[in-house]
Order: sequence, then C-alpha cells, then structure tokens
Amino acid sequence: FGMAHTLWILLRYLREKVFLIGGQASTLVEEIEDAASDDVLVVISHRRYSSQTVNTARHFSERGAYIIALVDSDRNPFSRLAEVQMVIPTYGLTIFDSVCATLAFIESLVIAVAHLREDKIFERFDTSEKLFEKFNTFSQAKAIHRRMPPKR
Repeated sequence: FGMAHTLWILLRYLREKVFLIGGQASTLVEEIEDAASDDVLVVISHRRYSSQTVNTARHFSERGAYIIALVDSDRNPFSRLAEVQMVIPTYGLTIFDSVCATLAFIESLVIAVAHLREDKIFERFDTSEKLFEKFNTFSQAKAIHRRMPPKR
C-alpha cells in the first residue's frame, strides 16, 4: 500500500482522475464498483499476494480495464490478468524483502509520464501551489540547518 500511495501522490501532481484504492474490506466495493473499460489499474504486489488485490484486479479485468502489474516474480496471480507486467526484484540483504527497486521504478514511471504530459503539468503545479498556500499546508519558516558537533 505504501508504494501505491507514493505512486498515487506523484501521479496526482501530473493528471486528474487518479484514484487510490485503499484496500479496506468495508469500503472496497464502493471504490471499485464503477470500474470501466477505459480505466487503467496499476497493481503493486509482492509475495504473499493479498486476495483482496487479486479479486480487485480480476474485477477490473472483467470490466475490460487495462491492467499494469508491478510484481516481484513472474509466478504471481496477476500474470493472466495484466496486459503489462513488470517483474521487479525484491531480494534484500536481510530476512525482509526490499522495496527499493520498486520505488525506483515508480519514480522512473512518474518521470516518463511527466515527459508525456509536459505541456499540462505546470498548470496543475500552479493550481496545487495556490491550494497549498490557501490551506496553509506547509510551514513558511525557513529551514534551519543544524551543524553536527565536531567529533572528539
């Protein structure tokens, strides 16, 4: 979900009608019931694939939506549903999988989308900046850089 949230935030800067499916069982139906053939679903999933995510992808597929899967292995439940599948390794140096490569891919994808929409994104950025100011979203204070004490 963290990777999906990052992709959603970044794509929202670039275009309208980008939605994040929260994945809560109690609201999932309301979030996906209007899926249509002109939609694109980006699935980001790693092993121990969530059955909710699989069912959501299956629903979008049944509606004729275009599915892009960012996954950790070519053996995953989205292979037959996705038109595009990007296998991104998650091997970590510890017992935990690493999402570094997935995040790097997401950032690269967003850069590609930005280049494709270059003529439209600056207007969206201006609108966002005005709203940030209107709602006083971010501190106007200047950043204070602390110096590290000298090593002894």
